[in-house]
Amino acid sequence: MRAAPASPANGRGQAWQTFPVTAIDEAARRALVRRGFALEWATLGWNVVGIIILAIAAVAARSVALAGFGLDSLIEIGASDTALAAAPPPDPGA
Repeated sequence: MRAAPASPANGRGQAWQTFPVTAIDEAARRALVRRGFALEWATLGWNVVGIIILAIAAVAARSVALAGFGLDSLIEIGASDTALAAAPPPDPGA
């Protein structure tokens, strides 16, 4: 393990410390990827249900605040879609 060269950014001329990355076996990595995808799909579903409920409530209450909160949920749906599209799918055989 090597330390990076001294950086003038820290002002004291001290070297940065580096730490080893923890390695996990392939089965554990696949399990974590599956869990991450499951959580992302659950988040997406929760936000879709939430935006439907918020849209109904905003119209019924004539509330701009509820409509704004619904738009925030719409942005979160877009973020979930982007995360699911950008990440490689989990291995189906695992």
